[in-house]
Amino acid sequence: MTASLTKKAIQRAFVKLLNEQPLNKISVKDITDECGINRNSFYYHYRDIPGLIEEILTEQIDRIIDRYMVTESLDEFFDEAFEFAISNRKALYHVYDSSYREIFIDMLLDASRHIAASYVNEQFEGTEVSDRDRDLIIRFVAYGCFGVYVGWMREGMKENVLEDIHRIIALSRGMTEELIRRCEV
Repeated sequence: MTASLTKKAIQRAFVKLLNEQPLNKISVKDITDECGINRNSFYYHYRDIPGLIEEILTEQIDRIIDRYMVTESLDEFFDEAFEFAISNRKALYHVYDSSYREIFIDMLLDASRHIAASYVNEQFEGTEVSDRDRDLIIRFVAYGCFGVYVGWMREGMKENVLEDIHRIIALSRGMTEELIRRCEV
């Protein structure tokens, strides 16, 4: 098995186990047994389970960011962002409900900021707005995105999350543009 295939096998095995049981019940041995490799192979690729968690989350977030480097639609972003989350609902909840929550929350907030900056900067095209106001609007949108995601997790990860998100986006359509209009110098 090539290094890349081994890493993917480790990641798949870990996510599978994480969908079945809490994080504190999963050991490196469980992961290696699940994917049929030895412990040395695991440690060749990852220093520990937190390193594995961080890489999986980073890859998912980077995939979304790469796909939506410039986005005019928050609908598309949320569809993409929640695709992995919905199909791995238990796994994400087990990370959220663990001692690694802070790492997970920090990564979500960073991703929200990046997507918000991409979206808002696209909206700013051709306007003259102070850097301070631009930053405030980006933070406003980022914290809204972040809040939707964390709120969904705290409220039990209900099935209709995308329906609710699309409705929130529809209700707030034009709000970012209005904020920008009010900030123009």
